[in-house]
Amino acid sequence: MREYSILILVLALSGISSAEVVINEMLPHAASDWYENGEVGDMNDEFIELYNPGEGEADLSGYTLTDTSYRRSPGLYTFPEGTTIPAGGFLVVYSIESGVFQGDDRDAIRLNNSSGETVDEMGYECAPGGDISFARLPDGGEWNVSSIPTPGEANRQAALVRAVHLSFGRGRMEFGVDDLPDVEIGFKEASLYQKVAPGHHLLKVTDPEDESLLLELELDLAAETRTSLLLAGLSDPFAVEDAVGIPEVKTSWLRFANLASDPADLILPTGGTVWFGGNETEIVAGEGVKSRQIWDAPSKFEIVAGGSLFEGVEGREVTSYAATYSGDLEVEASGLKETLDLGDGGIYTLVLIADQETAEKELVLVEDRPSTEE
Repeated sequence: MREYSILILVLALSGISSAEVVINEMLPHAASDWYENGEVGDMNDEFIELYNPGEGEADLSGYTLTDTSYRRSPGLYTFPEGTTIPAGGFLVVYSIESGVFQGDDRDAIRLNNSSGETVDEMGYECAPGGDISFARLPDGGEWNVSSIPTPGEANRQAALVRAVHLSFGRGRMEFGVDDLPDVEIGFKEASLYQKVAPGHHLLKVTDPEDESLLLELELDLAAETRTSLLLAGLSDPFAVEDAVGIPEVKTSWLRFANLASDPADLILPTGGTVWFGGNETEIVAGEGVKSRQIWDAPSKFEIVAGGSLFEGVEGREVTSYAATYSGDLEVEASGLKETLDLGDGGIYTLVLIADQETAEKELVLVEDRPSTEE
């Protein structure tokens, strides 16, 4: 969803010193063990990568890295005497080594020369999400985001794609992308996202028992997008683009996909709190959505018991995401009631599916991005 793209604010990019070194990649929100110390996704796995685009070796003796705003006492790291980067080379500094941490929002990292002059600076409004880095593309070029962090290597971007098994009456199936290993998934399960280069890719679904081909199609996947292939019917797969951002702390994002034939509403029978865009909204039972201001906070929304979160969602239609409080959320669609367990920072798609033969319906909650509680 493009409306959820991350806003990158470059505070200043001053001239490069004689060392010609630049900040080349930053990972503010680690979700994996990048430092390889056995601690998965802790703050020590954050890293800052420097790049030397020059033709000669760069001497960083006495250079410093500073974190401008994350903590009351911002981090400061001084490169030891004799620290160098070869021409066209990289140097990675992890937070566990430097004490320079990157906040999830409104932070900046500065590289200063041995005289204390700022050589390069990268500032941002919001971290782009778990294991998504800020990266110059190409190396030393313009700032962008990358779903493939590459500490110590050339930066690159990716497209992510997965399959969600929502076909009644069918056992396990295997999902494959190009020549990557197939992934087996069961009913109401989603495969992990497969990372591929942007461009055209061949997607296929096979039966793991006899290896017969059930589905084959080609998708053009754009850089830094996430795509879900909703397999409610193998004869008519439904591809949707997932969110690429990350919700605010203590909130989650929820959208509704109707893969049944008839229009459906998503109702909150016991009320709750959600956000839509930037306008205060009240949902009143039987009257739909009405605007009003409360608490003098234009980003919050109150839902009255019996209101509709999404109304008249047509078959094979998916809504935009709405932000909700995390925790238990009671919902109802087409007479089916479910209590959803939404985690802090999680992103979810609630899918209404129907069996074409029996007309049986189910609500399936699909996790688009894990919550920060996990």
